This record gives sequence, structure tokens and C-alpha cells, in this order.
Amino acid sequence: MTDNNNNNSNDEGINEKVEIGSKDESSATTNGTAPSITAASGDTTSVTAQALPSVAADSQSTRRRPVTTHRKTRDYIMTDSFQNTRHVVPDSKRPRAAWCPKMIDAVKENVASKSGLDWLELFFPMTTWLKTYSWRENLLQDFIAGCTVGVMVVPQSMSYAKLAGLPVEYGLYSALVPVYAYAVWGSSRQLAVGPVALVSLLLATGLTHELEKTGHTPENTENYQEMYNQLAIQVSLLVGCMYIGLGLLR
Repeated sequence: MTDNNNNNSNDEGINEKVEIGSKDESSATTNGTAPSITAASGDTTSVTAQALPSVAADSQSTRRRPVTTHRKTRDYIMTDSFQNTRHVVPDSKRPRAAWCPKMIDAVKENVASKSGLDWLELFFPMTTWLKTYSWRENLLQDFIAGCTVGVMVVPQSMSYAKLAGLPVEYGLYSALVPVYAYAVWGSSRQLAVGPVALVSLLLATGLTHELEKTGHTPENTENYQEMYNQLAIQVSLLVGCMYIGLGLLR
């Protein structure tokens, strides 16, 4: 009987604490403060937990910070609408400034800033690397390397001419003339220029296809080789003009 009475008294005490805690929580919520919940078991254990912040706090402190462009834009619009801020909207009918005068002014400024040496290096890039060329150390070695490449390029260019369907002298022309031209207008003293197998095969395939479309073949046309040579020269001229144009325009 004594144990039952003690248990009943403990239960009543716990119920009273829970009721008091609930009243404190409700009053704290209405006052805008953080409520606290206290639970007790017997006389030795007590746990106190802080509840979440009240939703009745200041709107400025609880507003989430903008993290996206859309949210930032929305906040700007709301701020401008509250402050009655007006922004100048550009007129679409107003004529825009033409880009041509600006480009002309930029070209004039670039031209005026160049000296005579700059113009010489622009049209003759070999003057750029000739200033840093070591004649005593590299002249003999470069001469030997040039002779070696010249010996190799003669049979090589003749075989490339045959691959392109041209006479062998055309191969020699295409191997010697670009070397002298690139030495004057080229920008690298190590680069080797001349005919290659891939270009020869492409040229032969393209010209043969074009002549076959017009009905010209070696069997039914006596001057087929002359026509083929003329087309090859025209293709080379067009490619050369494109290279010169790209070089001048940088």
C-alpha cells in the first residue's frame, strides 16, 4: 500500500510539471521567446531542450538571403517598387552608333603607332628572326642541313608529282619555289614547306572527278594532260591567293 501511494504521488507530481511546462511553452510562444521543455523522472533526472526559434521574430532577420539571380532580381524589383524608383528605358527607335567609324578609328590608331621597323617586320617577317640569328654558330650547320634536305627533296618531289598526275618538272617547281618564297615571307626559320603525299592525292582525285563530270577522259581527249595541268595551276593560284590574303589580314 505504501508503494502504491508513493507511485501515485510521483505520477501526480510529473503530471503537474508537464502541465506547468505546457503553460510556460504557450506563454513563451505568445511573448515571442524560445520555450523550454522540462521533463523529470523521480528526483534525480531532468532534461531541458530548447525549441525551435519563434516564427513571430522580425521579418528582416528571418528573411532568407538571396542565393539565385532570380531572387536577387525579385528583391531589386520589390525595393524599387516600394521606393518609387524610376529607371530610364532606352529608346529602340534611337539610331545606334555605327561600328564602321569605330573600326576605322582603331585602324588609324594602329597604323599611327607603328614605326618603320614594325612595317618592315609586318611585310617581311624574316627580319624578325634574322635579328636574333647567330651567324657564327648556326650558319654552317644550317648549310649542311639545307644541302641534305635538297638532295632528298629532288626524288621526293618527282614522286609526289606522279601521285598528283603531273609531269615530274612540276614536282621540282613545287619543291623549290615555296622554299625561297617562305624564306622571305615566312615567320619561322625551322619550318619546311613543299609538296606532300596527301595534297598530291587530293589534287589528283579532285581534278580527275571534275574532268570526268564534263566527259573528258584520257581515252576520248587528246589534250587531256594539258587541260589537267592547267586546272592544277589554277588550283595552286587560288590556294596561293587565299594564303596571301590570310597573311595580310593576320
